[in-house]
Amino acid sequence: MLIAVFFDLGDTLIVEQGDKHLGETPFDAVPQAEETLIALKRKGLKVGIITNTTTSREKDVRKASARLRMCHGSC
Repeated sequence: MLIAVFFDLGDTLIVEQGDKHLGETPFDAVPQAEETLIALKRKGLKVGIITNTTTSREKDVRKASARLRMCHGSC
């Protein structure tokens, strides 16, 4: 039984701009990213966002997730 889904942040949920970190560059959500996360949560699945960024700091990742409304109050 599937109970959780995890997504990588960069190039899966947001479009990365080169090798700059999230605090230095504009970014956009991948089309339908927010809708997909919402649909999965409505089905009762736990949704997690992970990243292995080496250039962005945790605060920048949290701000990016919040700005794109991907964490719905849990950032």
